[in-house]
Amino acid sequence: MPDKNNANLTHADYDPANILVRQIGDKWKIAAILDWEFALASTYLLDMGMMLRYSHRLPDYYEESFIAGIQSKGFQLPSQWKKQAKLMDLLCLLQLTQFNPVAERPNLNRDVVSLIADSVNNWDQW
Repeated sequence: MPDKNNANLTHADYDPANILVRQIGDKWKIAAILDWEFALASTYLLDMGMMLRYSHRLPDYYEESFIAGIQSKGFQLPSQWKKQAKLMDLLCLLQLTQFNPVAERPNLNRDVVSLIADSVNNWDQW
């Protein structure tokens, strides 16, 4: 588990849908982070886990660029950062199954269950 004494402002719904970007010259830059209703004092690894939730389905440069961006700002990630981030996201995914039962939201539930299975099946690789 991440260090509970190392809390930061955590978005808690951090994913590409909540990032507003704009083009400045020939580069895309973040203009705003939207939808702060779930924000709390927690670990930034929660946001990282959510942002990388689908990275196994995307080209490798998605995760590589995200991590490079974090490190370029001087952040030193813990040695087990990926396991910690995945663990934080796994807790969120388990909660999503509770609030999105298969009988009411079958597609969402199926997607969440597949993400949980992927996390469990690939745990030793992180």
